[in-house]
Amino acid sequence: MSPEDAITEIVFSSKAATQAKEITHNSPKMPFVLGNSYYKPSEISKFNGRRVHFVWDRNMIQNGFLRVVTDRDEYRAFLAGSVQPKSTESTEYIPYSHVPGAGHTFYQHINFGGYVLNLAYRHAYPDLTKVTMSGFWFWATSWNDQISSLKTGSGPAVLWEHIMNPYPAGASMTVGANTNIPWIGSAWNDRISCITAS
Repeated sequence: MSPEDAITEIVFSSKAATQAKEITHNSPKMPFVLGNSYYKPSEISKFNGRRVHFVWDRNMIQNGFLRVVTDRDEYRAFLAGSVQPKSTESTEYIPYSHVPGAGHTFYQHINFGGYVLNLAYRHAYPDLTKVTMSGFWFWATSWNDQISSLKTGSGPAVLWEHIMNPYPAGASMTVGANTNIPWIGSAWNDRISCITAS
């Protein structure tokens, strides 16, 4: 199974669809686009009870919009767009200009500043409340709701609004392979509680 297929299966599993019936979405801080339709942040309530997935689309972000995907095939195509074919004769895919298996790096502050959290290739942090950023014992500060910038490695990373219990919950943002984001934007800044990656 390819990394793209694995992530698509997590995001669009039947258990995720069942869990989605209970979702009441929080308004994003930016307007969003689904297909060819533009929505105000408050219109996210139209999608309550349905899973929506935010994907990092640099062009949309620069124009002040988040991109939303609800279709499994469109989501898979987005993930596949972050890799390139090895050659014209091959259907095997490799990441753009990256060593296969490179992990992801997350930062506390914008412009890749502050504390650093590394995630190995094809691993996950299901609950960032249990990952210590600084301090120790009862003075410890967790990585929950702390990430402001990131660099993805060889595969895509899915950022989740809530911890995995036992499945990822809440809104999600997918970032393609080999993407550097100096600021995740007001819509996702300090909001991430779970990370799944491939």
